Amino acid sequence: MKHYLFLMRENTLIMLLLYSFASSTLAQDNLLWPVKGQQAGDNILLRPQDLLDHESNFCTLIIGAAEGTEVIAPADGEVGSIYLVYMPNLVTSTTYGYDDAKTFDAMRKKLEAESNVRNPKKYINGSLSLKLDDGRTISFEGLRGNIPWRSGQRVKAGTVLGTVSYVFEKIGQPHIALSFSKGGKAIDPMSPFGLETTFKQPKPFTPPAKLTREQANEDFDSFIQSIRECYPSLRDIVSPEQEEAFIRKAKTRLDSVQVHFSTLYDLIGDAFTAEFLHDSHAWRQSSNPFFNNRTDVQYPSVMLCTLGDRMFVRLVQPGYEAHIGKEVATINGVSAKEQAAYVRSKTSLFDAQVESTRDVQTLTNWWMQYRGTFWDKPVSLTFTDGTSVEAPFLKANQMKRYVPQPSAPTAYYNHQRQNRMEDWSFRLIEDSIALLTLAHFHLNEVQMETIEDSLRSHAHVPYLIIDVRDNPGGDADCEERLVKLFIKEEPSNFGYQKVMSNTTYPCFAHSFNWSADMRPFEGFVKVEGKEGYYNKESIATDSPTLESGAAAGVFPILFILTNENSASAATDFPAHLVRAGRAKTIGRETATAYHYMTALKFARLFLPHSHIEYQLPLVKAVTATNVSARFPYGRGLLPDYEVPLTREELFSSTEDIILQRALKIIHTNKQQQNK
Repeated sequence: MKHYLFLMRENTLIMLLLYSFASSTLAQDNLLWPVKGQQAGDNILLRPQDLLDHESNFCTLIIGAAEGTEVIAPADGEVGSIYLVYMPNLVTSTTYGYDDAKTFDAMRKKLEAESNVRNPKKYINGSLSLKLDDGRTISFEGLRGNIPWRSGQRVKAGTVLGTVSYVFEKIGQPHIALSFSKGGKAIDPMSPFGLETTFKQPKPFTPPAKLTREQANEDFDSFIQSIRECYPSLRDIVSPEQEEAFIRKAKTRLDSVQVHFSTLYDLIGDAFTAEFLHDSHAWRQSSNPFFNNRTDVQYPSVMLCTLGDRMFVRLVQPGYEAHIGKEVATINGVSAKEQAAYVRSKTSLFDAQVESTRDVQTLTNWWMQYRGTFWDKPVSLTFTDGTSVEAPFLKANQMKRYVPQPSAPTAYYNHQRQNRMEDWSFRLIEDSIALLTLAHFHLNEVQMETIEDSLRSHAHVPYLIIDVRDNPGGDADCEERLVKLFIKEEPSNFGYQKVMSNTTYPCFAHSFNWSADMRPFEGFVKVEGKEGYYNKESIATDSPTLESGAAAGVFPILFILTNENSASAATDFPAHLVRAGRAKTIGRETATAYHYMTALKFARLFLPHSHIEYQLPLVKAVTATNVSARFPYGRGLLPDYEVPLTREELFSSTEDIILQRALKIIHTNKQQQNK
């Protein structure tokens, strides 16, 4: 820090001692200034809260320097993402990636050869993220250079990352852009360098407790219109008649002189369930501050679960142990079958007609089991064995620990816990069986190379199990690289993309991440006789199928474990290998639909009066069009060997039931081959 250096030159011993002891923590955090040859704070062109033209800068530090000046790592860390980026403004970007190019200059050389890039190439330059050891991530934009990078690569403080180029067209001189984040949230980019900061955390918005009838209906109309404008898969999951029925029901709830915030909030929540728009990438984002402040929340003394059209007692408060495990006949006079249908109507975050994720929700979410959250009288339960009970709801201060409690965590939840701890693992279960577990597809290049080495060094092993259960997906390039290990032909990401407009979206007037004048899909075209706009002028009618046996020469027999939490790339990866006849799947239907998902780009929106926030995906990405009994439209990737979901697997079994089923199938296969 400059002023401390000045005091040291003046030999002010007292100030030096105070700095050494009282400010030691700050000194430890002072990072190297990223522009080589400059001092901390030199040539800052834009700080947080400054304006770039008419746009407010929230969290970016923009530093000017001569073009070609070296940019260095401010601290030790691990390289994350590497690509080219174009940023037309402070909040939006377009990225360009080239798998076979490992330097920014090599990427730009390939970019220069492309004729269909509409953005000004001078401002398309390198972006690199650096994850520090304390969990913070520094993102750099505006880099060039011939340094080869791999994600996962370790660098030391002072390592040259690239050279200064350009980021924003509105800044005429060469510059880089720098930002910090932690846990996915933007943080102060100035104090880490010992600078007085201008960064300000956004103040939380407090919504109105009540809205007028006009305000509530205007918000709801805005919500429905945004879905029609943005969501390209609407008619895959909601018919016009269902849409109108939902709107009529909602309007009835809003027909009051004053509408409480919670009424509209619950209504928007209901819209993202099986009743209307259900999608794993669409949801209400904001919380309800009025619910969070409640002190009268109540909990059931008898906790139920639903499996298919049947309901059972899962857990109870002490005193109700005699009813554990019983099957329910009626709830307050309503049949269990009818109640189970109601519970299923409240499921959310599932794609198309995927059933597996709904099954888990109905089995595990206790608050979905009753019609309403708050009860002022006991619930009357009758059971199929002829017994009955009056089960009250209890306030938090009346609650004791539910019983029964498992003596050990179940294998089902242990697997999820292990996936959070390890990105991937490889081991031999037996001499003839190897197991590769992939917790996600955000693997960096170092990890990918290690996986490839592990597979090659065990190429003699005849059976490989690949476990993508509880895998939320990730990077498409990572997935494609793994597919190529098992299929010689280029994996076919056949399909097309559909959006609702190739011009502006009026609802972006109430968007956090888009502005109303943006045209995110200008290159998309209208196809005669089809709704929406497409990234291909002609759309094929069937998906190419790779021939069986297109294997890459390692692990002749593949089995892939899937379940209701295998999403996005964890659906697409096994689908490639199944289509090629290269693998069999064991477990349950995947979370993402086999034929399409709605994702890729998203709009973060808010309602004008209540400021309720929500997210809508903008692109329907079709990955396959072949429909058959094996691949029914709208369903996830169905397993070749199904392991049905049970209460025992989720709530009591310490045995990995799906893995054990795979081992049994392999052992049977080996016995048949030995005959």
